[in-house]
Amino acid sequence: MNFPKNFKGGQISSDLDQCWRCTEHILQGALGLVSHNRNRCHKTLRSKCGEGSLINVLHSPSEEREAKVIADWIVAKCSNGSFRPSDIAIFYPIQGIPNKMIEELKSRGVEVECRGGGGIFKDKDIRKILAHMRIIDNPNDNLALRKCLDGPTGQGIGEERKLSLRRIAQRTHRPLWDIAAHAYSYEELEKWQKSFRRFAEQVNELREKSKELKIDELVQLLADKIGATSSNVDELKNLAKLLPEGSNLQDFLRMIRDRRLDVTEGGAGVKEEKDAVKILTMHLAKGLEFKVVFLLGMENDIFPNPRYNTEKQIEEQRRSCYVAMTRAREELFMCYVTRRKGPPIRGPIRLDGRPSPFISEIQRKHVRWLKAQDLIAEKGARAF
Repeated sequence: MNFPKNFKGGQISSDLDQCWRCTEHILQGALGLVSHNRNRCHKTLRSKCGEGSLINVLHSPSEEREAKVIADWIVAKCSNGSFRPSDIAIFYPIQGIPNKMIEELKSRGVEVECRGGGGIFKDKDIRKILAHMRIIDNPNDNLALRKCLDGPTGQGIGEERKLSLRRIAQRTHRPLWDIAAHAYSYEELEKWQKSFRRFAEQVNELREKSKELKIDELVQLLADKIGATSSNVDELKNLAKLLPEGSNLQDFLRMIRDRRLDVTEGGAGVKEEKDAVKILTMHLAKGLEFKVVFLLGMENDIFPNPRYNTEKQIEEQRRSCYVAMTRAREELFMCYVTRRKGPPIRGPIRLDGRPSPFISEIQRKHVRWLKAQDLIAEKGARAF
């Protein structure tokens, strides 16, 4: 956009105006949406992939119903050979939106692969729970111990004392746990030995209790200990329940490591590509492509997010929607519900039943409107 003023006399010889990914309806629908942005370079695009299917706008009465009908459609299309799970992606604008969808697909035996800014591991409380699990398993895990000190179990141990602890560890080449458990032996920590002793006693008590608990029960115990109440605690418990019967704490921590989940900073990676439905946040959409894309959370007052309502912020969200739409090669579903509940909108809520204003910005000739029962009728009995 700044080219003409930064390079006076420069010439634009041609635009990259041919699309080899999306069909015409998807491309022109997305272009119609983003054309509402004032701060953009005008461009005329055309598809080399044919007219294709209309953009589907799917309305469901609730997120439970939405998850059921989409899962029905995916199972049917994968069963009859129309698509593979890895041909399908589900994008969402804010955390928590896809939870019901993930549960429903898993209950049908459909492999899912979730990516998105760390998911539950972005939650500081979840990282503290995992830090306590790691220190229970291995008291010499210095990084885990430092994170435990930042929680309720480290109450009374200020930043200056933590720094002293680390200095002693560097000087003596000993683990932080040895020093914290024997704080009375060090002059710098003598005044705070009661706080360190209380910390060590709590960790030892948790270690003893952990021997009698299942992993999901340990998660709940630690959540209660640090005061974590979000639905992410339930997600972590569900993850623990995926382990085979008789698994222990080490097995659980190994599963986290094997999935390449960075629980220290909340990042998440994927170990290897699977034949699985991909579930991603919209901001991770760029550069990807799938035969089928579902966009969840396309409700009024959710996307665009009413908290980010300046013109610049709305235009950025409109661009994100454009990018997510143009990940679809053959089929695009933009999904909204009348009632959605959960962390994204802080508890049960009845929405006004209207779709996102972004949907109304798409030219009607590129859209067909569906209700949940229409998608059920469409999936085809042959698939089962």
